[in-house]
Amino acid sequence: MADNRITIGTGKPKKGEEKEVELLKKSDLYVPETEPEVPAQEPPKESLDDNLWGNDWYLNKQVDPKYLAEKRLFVRVRYIQRIDCRMFCPSLSEEPQKLTEPFGFTVFDVSMGGIGAISEHPKSEGDILVFKLNLDHLSYEVKCEVVYSIPIDNVFRLGFRILTKDKDFIKHLKLFVARISLMGSKVTFQEIIRKYNTGEL
Repeated sequence: MADNRITIGTGKPKKGEEKEVELLKKSDLYVPETEPEVPAQEPPKESLDDNLWGNDWYLNKQVDPKYLAEKRLFVRVRYIQRIDCRMFCPSLSEEPQKLTEPFGFTVFDVSMGGIGAISEHPKSEGDILVFKLNLDHLSYEVKCEVVYSIPIDNVFRLGFRILTKDKDFIKHLKLFVARISLMGSKVTFQEIIRKYNTGEL
């Protein structure tokens, strides 16, 4: 029968154990003379989601980190609509006014936090535009702030933060984004650029 007792030692080896202790002290341990070489690792590649947004990694490098963190809180879905914006607001507290000339752009994605678009012309960050956005054949007047305007692929990528708080619009947008995200989309950003440049959009 095995002896399962636990013995608490006094620190002094018993007779006959001195040799074992001595052997442990002189045991041959392998100590490498030089540090092993660790193969160099390549930096991780930027993650791409070509099924939805193309090379957004380049855009993300240009966008303000504060807005980028805010942008990642919301699910974006592909949605395409041509907009001819004719109104703007000098400030949040002022009423919309007419632009001297329409500002054209094409919406290509929407989320609960903002709208992505492309245009042949840049826009200044902080500008507030007012335009009609169609969801399921219903038209809503939305007010949006420009948070970035970055040249990519011979066009300007525009990012809008949605300022409109209308309850009907917010509810419809939430359902719209949820439905489209479940359906999925295989239209790439490069395909949108091609159609835009050829006048199909």
